Amino acid sequence: MSDTVQKPFFRYARASRIARFSRLNIAKRLRVQRQWLWSYFTGQRSSRLIPEPPGAGAAPGSDC
Repeated sequence: MSDTVQKPFFRYARASRIARFSRLNIAKRLRVQRQWLWSYFTGQRSSRLIPEPPGAGAAPGSDC
């Protein structure tokens, strides 16, 4: 391939990758915003439990 064909292809590939990742980030932000608004207006707080294995407390000597 000549240099004049390769450069536009790689520029297009990079631009499409950037656009795809930015759309994913926007979708995540909108989902979080929608969840926050729902919990704010309805007063329904979701509880998320973070399971810990037995004996996985704070390390000895830590201030937490």
